Amino acid sequence: MLRLQQTSSPNTKKLVIKKPDNQLLSGDTLKKLDYPNISNPNVGLIIDGVAPNWLCSYLAIKYQHLAWIGCYYPPTKGVIIVSTNGLEYRVGSVSESDKNNQKEPRGLLNLKITERINTKGDSLQCLDINIREGQISFEILTNLKLPKNLDKSRGILLWGQAPVWLYVFLTLRCQSLFFPWIACYNQKTSEAIVIHCLNNQYEIGEQLGLIPPFKAPSPTIVMGGPPESGKSVLAYTLKQTLLKNGFNNQVYLHRVAWDGEGDWFAQMIKDNKDLAIQLSYNAGRAIKPKDLSQYFSKQAQLINKMRYYTNLVLLDFGGKPGEYDHLLLDSCTHYILISSSPEKNQEWHNFFQQKNLTPLAVIDSVLSNECEVVRTEPYLHICAGLWEYEQAVIPSVLLENIKGLLAHY
Repeated sequence: MLRLQQTSSPNTKKLVIKKPDNQLLSGDTLKKLDYPNISNPNVGLIIDGVAPNWLCSYLAIKYQHLAWIGCYYPPTKGVIIVSTNGLEYRVGSVSESDKNNQKEPRGLLNLKITERINTKGDSLQCLDINIREGQISFEILTNLKLPKNLDKSRGILLWGQAPVWLYVFLTLRCQSLFFPWIACYNQKTSEAIVIHCLNNQYEIGEQLGLIPPFKAPSPTIVMGGPPESGKSVLAYTLKQTLLKNGFNNQVYLHRVAWDGEGDWFAQMIKDNKDLAIQLSYNAGRAIKPKDLSQYFSKQAQLINKMRYYTNLVLLDFGGKPGEYDHLLLDSCTHYILISSSPEKNQEWHNFFQQKNLTPLAVIDSVLSNECEVVRTEPYLHICAGLWEYEQAVIPSVLLENIKGLLAHY
């Protein structure tokens, strides 16, 4: 699962993480990995691969003795420097990046201290990571400071949706302050994974169950429709739009397909399409799960659990209905049908309504920038486009419908 590669520079190593085919990694992974030995403290390390924040953060602590550590960040085709013990690089700089055609991120970062309760009844100190108004620039690391009210005598749980490079940076900062333990929130399983411990309170890899912050499950909106209609673009753009509208860490986008296409894919597909697709294949795009019934049942369980930890779950269905896809529907409440083939719409309505899901909207997907409201009752029906990554815009009438839905939960 971990493979060490020599780069073009003799003083740089690359640690490539390859996730086992279609498997959800757990904290036990940290106890089972065969870690490559890097004894030369004068080399730098690039952490590369599609992996959860807690695994990358753990690896950064393990190799913190090296000259510098960087995280490969696909949208920039470069390495974000998160730690340095010398003068070769500056924290927050980018190595080996082709920054041409890259939009300057304008997001805002807010760090604050909150409390979370675990299933044993213990109160956990939590560092909430809130990103507002879009993506943040890696240059923010240069002068980033932790909140002054951090209690260094307690452990710390990093919480929030954020790039891996930010998680790794914050982990190393906390480790340098000798917190008794450090854990990272794993949103896919709604647990905290302990990645560092100086006392006997927890073990490395221990999974801390957390009390859900919400008493009732949140709504789950599934995006469906014929292939090439824009489902994944709609799901990604809707999530980003809601985040910009103040729903920080309150919206979770769950992708059912096993193609490994996370937010990074959406952020780089326009400028680096070949590399984005290659990384998607590396993450398992071409590897179909052996037991689809078990795979979709597990996905449904994960979604149902997430619904207690967030205000809204968006589900990128992908593909078209198959033999076992109906297993997902018990974890959903509403659906949006986006279609460039109207003659296939009824098939999708029938699929969703077999479990009595409520139609939220139907979108006639078109190849031009437009939005026309066809009708608003009994559900919203619009004609809208253009559904391309980083270009699509969520129509205001659809956004207001979703905000209205959230107001009733």
